[in-house]
Amino acid sequence: MEQDVLRIEYRLQVEEGEPLVGCIVPSLWVNDECVSEGFVVDLRNLVATLKGSGEYEIVTCSCGEPGCAGIWQGIIVFHYYDLIRWLIPVPISKPFEPDENEQERIITFKDRYFRKEDYSRVISSAIAEAKRLALQNADSIRAAPHGFSVQDLLDMRIS
Repeated sequence: MEQDVLRIEYRLQVEEGEPLVGCIVPSLWVNDECVSEGFVVDLRNLVATLKGSGEYEIVTCSCGEPGCAGIWQGIIVFHYYDLIRWLIPVPISKPFEPDENEQERIITFKDRYFRKEDYSRVISSAIAEAKRLALQNADSIRAAPHGFSVQDLLDMRIS
């Protein structure tokens, strides 16, 4: 089975109307596809995926509420002996339409597999990089999504 490649990249985004304040914005990539395009990656939930199987709201709105951005289904994560499997909803975001018929509400998934060792390493490195960026820009930076502080980021531990 061919393994997929997980990658987290960061950019510093200057806040509109606040020229001295920037935001650390992570983006989530699987192979060469940005899974989080137009949204925010919640690093807390990404780190939580290291602990076990479940549905995780890794991609969210900048306010921290996935439904606000039309994200109704999280990424489903399975832990196997030496693999991590993700079921990524397609599309990741879909506006709620109260008059949709049942057929239009069906979500499909992309199936992705990562070597557990690589997966843990990528997430650990990503958190270390976010902390480095936060410390370099300590006086003028905030973390996303809303409610996730720079101090929360600095206090994160990978166990």
